[in-house]
Amino acid sequence: MARVARAAGAGYAGDMILPLLLAAAAGVAPQPSPLKLFKDWTIGCDNVRACQAVALLHDQAAEDGLTMSLSRGAAPDAPVRIVVGPPLGASDDKTGVVALAVDGKRLPARLTEVEGGAEVDPAGTVALLAALRVGAKLEALGADGKRLGTISLAGASAALLYMDDRQQRVGTVTALARPGPKPANAVPPAPAAPEVVVPPRSAKAPRGMPLAVAAALRKQACESGEPDTGWKADTYRLDAGHTLAVVPDHCDSGAYNAASLLYVAADSGGWRPIRYDTDKPNTDDAGSGPVAYNAEWNAKAGTLDMFMKGRGLGDCGTRQSFAWDGERFRLILQEEMGECRGSIAWIPTWRAKAVRR
Repeated sequence: MARVARAAGAGYAGDMILPLLLAAAAGVAPQPSPLKLFKDWTIGCDNVRACQAVALLHDQAAEDGLTMSLSRGAAPDAPVRIVVGPPLGASDDKTGVVALAVDGKRLPARLTEVEGGAEVDPAGTVALLAALRVGAKLEALGADGKRLGTISLAGASAALLYMDDRQQRVGTVTALARPGPKPANAVPPAPAAPEVVVPPRSAKAPRGMPLAVAAALRKQACESGEPDTGWKADTYRLDAGHTLAVVPDHCDSGAYNAASLLYVAADSGGWRPIRYDTDKPNTDDAGSGPVAYNAEWNAKAGTLDMFMKGRGLGDCGTRQSFAWDGERFRLILQEEMGECRGSIAWIPTWRAKAVRR
């Protein structure tokens, strides 16, 4: 089975998450949790103990394979949400799935089309969870009763036990794999997400980057020595005193990962590569370096968003969002999928809250 691999340029240019080399000078140093693989299931939990388990294609070339996502928050009474599909490469989120069967036995479950697939109703979720612990194969059925796809349950029970353990539910009535007599209030409350304080918004126009400066920065980063394209940099106001520049980088771009060079400057003086409080997934540089992939400034949210696909299908990679704290960019969301096996649901492994004060 394919996994996200190290590659240069168009490929996945770094491990999913390198060990944290530099601790944040202020606040909480981001430490995204690693994903775990149990046969045909992968699972991860974030720093507030919210967990998500994903069923992968049982065979990378399976034409009848479907994926499934099971997520749960850390609160003692947090519900379980299960979404089936959609098929890899589907043009929309519609699955056509209306029923489920495990090892040939139809479950009392109702499914509703939602963004990202078909969601199982609460009563059906209870029945499905019981089947996941002992079943071998889940079948998704259409309105005519015909099979639309299959989901391997190999590793499902181990993934559920891992979720119970990380959320400290083992032995409680809320546990998915190993329930016991302890009451729900024996589950500790969810920890609070760390806060990242961001400066006030500014209505000032961003500082511009001259074409000559963009060309010089691009030439410096381009090892191939190819001539400059003349592409201009896009600039965005971060706060009253700083501007972000996104410089298109033709040297490091690939078929499905567009590279940019990211710089920050005050209203006077030189441009410097942006700094982070964690490693970026697409570089070996710890906390710095101008190259980023598929990077966009989200002015409404005030976040710098980027992602790196492991392959063109988009079923593996890492996605991150950063908030500007006045000096560097701080990680507020990370989502990952380490297995290139059909799932377009990426698992959150870190989250923080951006606040303005």
